[in-house]
Amino acid sequence: MEFDGPSHESGTQVDRDAVKNRLAERFDLPLLRVRSSHLLRRYDGWDLLTWIVDVWFLQQEADRMYAEDQLPYDFDFDPAFIISSPGHKRRFPYWLGLDAQLKIQELHKGGRVIDMAPSTYQGV
Repeated sequence: MEFDGPSHESGTQVDRDAVKNRLAERFDLPLLRVRSSHLLRRYDGWDLLTWIVDVWFLQQEADRMYAEDQLPYDFDFDPAFIISSPGHKRRFPYWLGLDAQLKIQELHKGGRVIDMAPSTYQGV
């Protein structure tokens, strides 16, 4: 994990980061670059770093269960499909964008937008 500050946008640091990226890829090392927006900006109550770490551990557990034949052979892990989780009051706590999705559906029912779901997606 590397915390990238404003200096990571300068020419020299961009070059250094490119070298680190190549080394991590060559030696098959995971590299997570974290910016302040990943910690400060909130998405459905989550900062992205906390969400990523939580989902990573959930994925590890799902992989273990799959390897032990505790999950069906066609199981696909998707954090948005987790209905509840200890410590979270909201249903589907890992579905980032659920609030926006529900608002779009409400607008669709009211005839204010054509589609009941986003017609395009953009990552953050």
